Amino acid sequence: MSDAEGWVFKGSPRDVVQALMQRAWDDNVSDDDRILIETAAEALEASLDRNVRLAQVIERSGVGL
Repeated sequence: MSDAEGWVFKGSPRDVVQALMQRAWDDNVSDDDRILIETAAEALEASLDRNVRLAQVIERSGVGL
C-alpha cells in the first residue's frame, strides 16, 4: 500500500483543509507533492469561503432555494 492509500481523513471540509496542510509537511512528502497538496488545500479553502459568502447573501436576501 502506498503512503497516499494509507492516509484517510474524515471530518468537516475545514478539518480536511487543515489536515491537508499538515500532511503537506510530513517528512515523507516530496517537494512536488507538497506544492500540489498545498495548492489543493488553498483551492478548497477558497471554495468554502465563497460558499459561506453566498449563503450569507442568500440568507440576507430572503430568497429560498
